[in-house]
Parts: sequence; structure tokens; C-alpha cells
Amino acid sequence: MPAADILADTAAAVRPVSAEARAAARDRLDRMTKPRGALGRVEDLAVALAGIARACPPPLPEPAAVAVFAGDHGVHAQGVTPWPQEVTAQMVANFLAGGAVVNAFARQVGASVTVVDVGVRTPLDAHPDLRRRRVADGTADMTVGPAMTRDQARQAVEVGIAVARELVAEGHHFQRDEAGELERGRAAGDHVGAQVYASLRGEVLADMALGLARTNPDVPMRPDTLMLWLSATKPVAAVAVAQLWERGLLDLDDPVARHIETFAARGKEAITIRHLLTHTGGFRALAGSWEDQPWDRIISAIFTVRLEADWVPGQKAGYHLATSWYVLGELVRRLDPEHRPFEQYVRDMIFQPLGMNDSWVGLPPERYRAYGQRIGFMHETTNVAAPRSPHPNDTEAGAAACRPGSNGRGPARELGYFYEMLLGRGQRNGTRVLTPQSVEAITAPHRVGMYDLTFRHTMDLTLDAWGRLSREGLLGARQPVAPRPGAAQTASVSERVWKDDDRPKIAGSCHVRCGGAGVPSG
Repeated sequence: MPAADILADTAAAVRPVSAEARAAARDRLDRMTKPRGALGRVEDLAVALAGIARACPPPLPEPAAVAVFAGDHGVHAQGVTPWPQEVTAQMVANFLAGGAVVNAFARQVGASVTVVDVGVRTPLDAHPDLRRRRVADGTADMTVGPAMTRDQARQAVEVGIAVARELVAEGHHFQRDEAGELERGRAAGDHVGAQVYASLRGEVLADMALGLARTNPDVPMRPDTLMLWLSATKPVAAVAVAQLWERGLLDLDDPVARHIETFAARGKEAITIRHLLTHTGGFRALAGSWEDQPWDRIISAIFTVRLEADWVPGQKAGYHLATSWYVLGELVRRLDPEHRPFEQYVRDMIFQPLGMNDSWVGLPPERYRAYGQRIGFMHETTNVAAPRSPHPNDTEAGAAACRPGSNGRGPARELGYFYEMLLGRGQRNGTRVLTPQSVEAITAPHRVGMYDLTFRHTMDLTLDAWGRLSREGLLGARQPVAPRPGAAQTASVSERVWKDDDRPKIAGSCHVRCGGAGVPSG
């Protein structure tokens, strides 16, 4: 990231403190067995940290890190201290040798100590724990002029930001928000295991797994376990359509029947590709086990379904779990110049270019068998004592089916690569799969303020997801909003069984967070 952007980027990421978390922290401290306020400023610090973290108690970095920034003051020339400036270099040497008070405190809590030379006047010897980020040879004498120029002050602040990011990238970051909550949910029986992948501006903050991928017999969850993505598969189909759009092979406002004439049957002639992507087409469901058929028979069944009564495409909205996504998959197959099946197209044009080598929409049976215990299962956890698996899409036959709206599968980290591509305006690690203009178009709001007849509340949608790519972020958010370009992208994939108290029981799941410019994440 250009240096000029670091300070503005960080300032934009700062969120307001939480008054609720501050109040909860103060109440927690006051209920402890001690005189109220007996810990003095330590209590104020605890309250402030809770407000900043928006949680009580605030999360702790694991492992913690202490950064000591060293520099000399120009006002030393006025005799404000009897000690010569050479003492600064000696103090730095003591920090690096582990002999200072800060080192003793750090050892007590298992924290590392990193020393940063921002402006020590005396030359320092090289050391593995010393980072050279010099802005100047100390400050100037503030009694005769500014201690620092405006540019130097900015550089010094940016040094602090950069070192903090480096420490985060090296593993010093907050994991409790994700891992702690997931572990508590596992202990409560909400799910049997989970994967977590989180990145911030391309830097990986978490790539972990906990609990089980399978039960009876137990198989541990691993970061490379292939988990079912369910409806987080839908953005993949949207990107495939966007690739054809930017190649001039379709227009979003084309009637589907312009490309597939038989789709127009029974009142569907006005449905456009945009209607498919925004769940406003009006052909939400089919009866029976219609998905348990070969692709051509599924497509034929969908083409013959009737438009729902009193539905004007584009003027009503209702989440289409599967039907419209099969139509999008068929459009991809027919309009791709090579006429590849949808599952092969996304492997060739999206997954493999992005390094998503273990990601599939329709997993060949021989590959399913080769992956062995790396195939994770979703579990229904209504009965906490006896979670049930596998999900129908987790069997060898179910995993092999190409279902463009629900049957994506792969490790959470690879799903993260996909969202990193969107945050990268169509490219990841130098490989481009979409133009920046296409990414901006599909992540802009395309359905605003419409009541969703399936979910029974108002939802705003982009073209690439139905709320999973939102600033609120999580599956089940009551008021999802469409992301602006560069906003945090989040996917949460799980099998949920809703009980009478509306408490979700979550099976094995994968959670992905990728932070973009100006948006904190992870």
C-alpha cells in the first residue's frame, strides 16, 4: 500500500467506541471483591479497551506483543536531563538483551518485545528484534523551532501503524472473537466443528480449524478440510456470468429467452438475467425430488415451471434457493464459446486461476474418494447429544451433483481467496479473473428496499450474493445491505435448524472474513 494511504486508511477503519461495552466493563469492575475504583487508572484503561473492542471483556491478543519505539529529543540541548544522549542507545541495548522492566512485565504475560528505532541519534548495532524505521536523527529543539516537520510527524505515526500490521501478520492478533465464540458454540452443541479464515488487505490474520469434521467415528477438522459452502456458492455463479458479460456474450438486461428460447414457457418470457441474479424472477420452487436428476432433466423441469401468480418480474422479490441458479449455470454452458459444463467452467476460469485447487461445484466421485477424510460433513444439531450427518450434498453422489446455487465445496481459506479477488477489484496475487469495472458493477446495489417474500423482511442485494457479501456480513443478518466497492466481504456457511426459540443450531461450518481498504476485519 502506498505510504500516503496508510494514515487515511487506518483513520477510516476506526469505529466509534461502544457505550454498552464501556458500561458493562464498568459494572463488571464494580462487582468485583474490592473497593470501587481501587485499581485506579487500570480500571479506566480496562473500560476504554472494552469500548474500543466493543466487547466486555475485551479480547486479548494471543500471543501478545510489546513494541518499544526509541528516539532522542532535541530539547536535550537545553539541559533538561543530566544524562547524555548516548544513554538512549544503552537503554535500547538493554531492551534487546531482555534486562529492562518492560521485558520483565512481558515475560510474565508471555509477550514478545520488539524495539523500533525511529530516531536514535547514536548508531545502533544490528539485532534480530530491532526494526529500523528511522524518520530523523532525533527531533529538533522545540525551544527554538518545531520539534518535527509535519511530514516527519506523519511518518512517525505511519511507522507505528506499519509495525502494528507487521506484528499482526506475524501472528500477534485477536483470535477470541472468532475462535472463542466458535469454541463456546461447539461446547454448547450448536456445531461440531468450524474453519476460520480471515485476512486484512491481503494479510492472513487467521487460518484455523477447531472441533470435528465428522462424527461416528470422529475426524478432526483441519484447515484443508473440504466443507460444503451451501449458498455461498452463488457468488461464484454470479462471477461466471459477469465474465461472459464483460466479453460481450450477454447483457444483464437480456431476457433469458433471448439465449434459451424454451425458457419463455408458461409466462416467463419477461424474466431477464438481472432478475435471476436479484431473486426477482418469480419461479422459486419445484415439487418433488427434481434435483436428484441428471442436469438436462433438471433444466427441462425448470423451463416448464409456471411463473408464480401475480408476479411481475423485477417488481416482486423472493429468495430463489436453487431454480434461477440452474438457469444461470445453463446460460454459462451455452454461451461459453467452448460449451463447458458449469462445473468445468468455474474450475477453469475461476478456481484454478485463483489458486483454489481444492474447490469444486460438483466433485467427481474419484476425487471424492481420493480426498478421503478431508471431506467434512455438515451436521444437524437439533439433538445436541446425537448430531446427524451427512447432509445429502456430503455423500459421494450428492457431492458429485452440479448445483450452482448450493453445492460448492472447498476449504474456508480458498473461499477466502475468492473474496480477496473481489476486494482486489478482480485480481488476486497478480491473476485477474474480472475487470475492476465488472467488480464494481456486480457489488453495487441492484435491489433496494424490496420486501423478500421468502425471508419475510426487506433486503437490499447486489448481483453477487444475497447478503453474505454485506457490510453486516453474517448469514442471518436481519437487514443485510449491499457492500460498496472495497467493503469487507464475509461469508458464513452453515446448516441451520431453527428451534421454537429462534436459536440457531449450527453444524460444521466455515467462516470467511476478508477486509478491504478502510474496513477493519477479523
